[in-house]
Amino acid sequence: MQEPVTNRKYLFQEIFAIVVWFILFGLTVNLGLSHDLLSLYFDESGMIVGGVLLNFLGLIVLAVTHRSWTQDLVAVRQKSIYLLYLILLLAGISTLLHYHWTGLPAVYYLLFTTVSVIWQDYITFGLLQNYLRQYLSFKLTLGLLPILFLLAHFCYVSQFAAKPLALLLTGLMAVFFTYLREKTQTLHGLFFCHLLFYFLTA
Repeated sequence: MQEPVTNRKYLFQEIFAIVVWFILFGLTVNLGLSHDLLSLYFDESGMIVGGVLLNFLGLIVLAVTHRSWTQDLVAVRQKSIYLLYLILLLAGISTLLHYHWTGLPAVYYLLFTTVSVIWQDYITFGLLQNYLRQYLSFKLTLGLLPILFLLAHFCYVSQFAAKPLALLLTGLMAVFFTYLREKTQTLHGLFFCHLLFYFLTA
């Protein structure tokens, strides 16, 4: 990671990275731009499948164009990482036993949450955080990234502004994830915490 610099010629690069990220965030499965576009042609199940395919394709493209970063973000440096994913697998299976949403089958819920979490965490706390950290200190990144994450939720998540608790928890989560990503240099801990929350509260 390069040392933070203050040269203004990098300002455009930072702004461009943020704008691209903001658009990509809106393509999250069943959210924002993805929802608005696919709802013109499909029902809710179709929107989820279409959004999953869109995110999956996006992940492939981004992983190829950011190969070095992606390899670092998903590197398994400790065997305990496999235990985290085993716990997630069991939590996902348990979702089928306590799932309470009536409007969406459990399988679609698991598909939607898994892909959306991986997509959002990868583009936000993976790629965007890397771009910001090229030219900003960690303290500035820790302040800016959660604000951007909240802004995206305000713009793309319906009724988000009317839910103070969701706003507070999302902001705290974004701060924690930014810190965790900086300390571990991988996304495994973020995936675990984010998905476990959705699986246990389904």
